[in-house]
Parts: sequence; structure tokens; C-alpha cells
Amino acid sequence: MDLKLGIIEVSRSVVVVPGGVAEKTTKTDTSRDVALDPVGIALLEEYKDEVIGWAKVVGTTLLKDAFIFSPFIDCTTSFRPDNVTSFFIRVRDSVGVKGVRLHDLRHFTATQLIGAGVDVRTVAGRLGHADPSITLRIYSHLIEDRDRAAAAIMGDVLGPTKKKARAAR
Repeated sequence: MDLKLGIIEVSRSVVVVPGGVAEKTTKTDTSRDVALDPVGIALLEEYKDEVIGWAKVVGTTLLKDAFIFSPFIDCTTSFRPDNVTSFFIRVRDSVGVKGVRLHDLRHFTATQLIGAGVDVRTVAGRLGHADPSITLRIYSHLIEDRDRAAAAIMGDVLGPTKKKARAAR
């Protein structure tokens, strides 16, 4: 995490194994940088300051590759993925959206970005798809919607010109 540059490097994943958790490479065996927005940066800076403060109180320092979120003061171990899911379910239920799964947030992100006109290569990179064609296959219905919007834009651009040409005759 480099909050000055506003990026998070995604280079590993955490899985549940007998006796705890283990780290492994990402599904594509590559790392990627994901840009953060100003709100995300501010929230993470505030949280990081709190964690550093807690570590100082107990006389430890955080390693460069410490986890962002950890149940331990030195941040050397990640939260268990199933605990994160359980936490999400409690929050989700408390705000009254019981049908939403944690993975649905990934789809929400993709649909919002594609719907806003972000190019598929950028969306694929943020999702960790090694090949943008994966993103295209999963979200093709949104691309079709964007294509219809593009057609409407071109119709608006060309439509008034035709009317003007007819009126001039």
C-alpha cells in the first residue's frame, strides 16, 4: 500500500488451511496495482495511523509487507477470509440488504465502471482479469448497453445535421 501514490499492490491472497491461514499467489500469479480514490486514501491513512499507534503502545513496529487488516497488533497475519465474510454478513444484515453477497461488490464495481464508460482493459485490470476478454464475456450485456448509448449519441450528432440540410432545400 502506497498512500502517497494512492495505490494498493495486490500480490497475494489468503486462504483457509487446516490450523489457520496461508498466503498464496494471486489466481493469475501476477501482482497488480489498483488506484485509490481520495476518500479511500483518507480512510486508509486514518486506519494506518491508528494501527501504528497501537503497535507503538506495545513496543513493536510494523513490517513493510504487513497486512492492512489483521487481528494481530503486528499485522503479520491476515484476518481469516471466512471471518471477513462473516463480518460482511453482519454489516449487510444490519443495513437491510440480506440478499447481497460479498462477491456481489465485485460485480457492482465492474457494472458501475463499465456503465460509466471506463474502458474494458482498465476494468479488467482492476478486477485482476489477466485477459480483458474474460471481462467482456462476464459483462457483455453491459458492453451492449454502452454500444446502444454510443449509437444514440451518434444519432444525436448526425440527426440535427440531416434536419438542417432538409430545411435548406
